[in-house]
Amino acid sequence: MFSWLYGLTGTRSIFEEPVKPYLYRATYNRSINHLNSVLVQRRVDHTDNLDELIDYEILSYNQHDNLLLKEIEEEISSFVKTLPEQRKKVFLLSREENMKNKEIAFLLNISEKTVEKHITKALSDIRTHLTQTGLMSGLIYFLLNQN
Repeated sequence: MFSWLYGLTGTRSIFEEPVKPYLYRATYNRSINHLNSVLVQRRVDHTDNLDELIDYEILSYNQHDNLLLKEIEEEISSFVKTLPEQRKKVFLLSREENMKNKEIAFLLNISEKTVEKHITKALSDIRTHLTQTGLMSGLIYFLLNQN
């Protein structure tokens, strides 16, 4: 992995942020890609029915997407628990209870602008956390591959 990364840039200091989460995710993804290519070749060699192979591949990619989405959802849920109490309340009321900003403001006795700021800050914190853990690229991949 390091030689591959070094070969891309010709230098060792290409990141402004910590490299460990990126390397972990990149290694994980390259390993999965390698295993998938080996497994696909074996299935092609041993499958007489092309429709059967296509159906199997679609199912396996859907399972991979579901696992990736579940991992991202669990990470977000875990991270939301670490948010400051008021920000967490506002975010959960907005996203899980589907309440409007006006309703949240009335319920918590705060201004709508404060509700907007809490939601904006929570989403920003989540994006930053997902980027640091290497899951943001997985989320983008998942969203781009949706039909």
